[in-house]
Amino acid sequence: MPQLPKFKNDEEVAVWFDTHDTAVYMDSMEEVEIDLRIPKSLHNQVRELASEEGVSMNQFVMLALAEKVATLQAVGYLEERAKRGNREKLLAVLAKAPDVEPEEYDRL
Repeated sequence: MPQLPKFKNDEEVAVWFDTHDTAVYMDSMEEVEIDLRIPKSLHNQVRELASEEGVSMNQFVMLALAEKVATLQAVGYLEERAKRGNREKLLAVLAKAPDVEPEEYDRL
């Protein structure tokens, strides 16, 4: 079972979790137990989705939670990264792009 890499900062954590499948690392993580109270309707949805995915409800919730945490960390990373952005540099780069219609396969 692979071990999680060591990270220098939260930015590295966010990027890594956003670009890697964490399912293979779940067995190597220390587990803690929590009590969780959720509405019956959500419980039913989780049970159904976990069944469709072929995993236990516990694993489904654990992966969903890990994905949410990774997403929030990635948002924080992107917000920090955006603060370093420079509008003038962006406009200069965009000005170099040709003013042509996109190829058919690139159209929305």
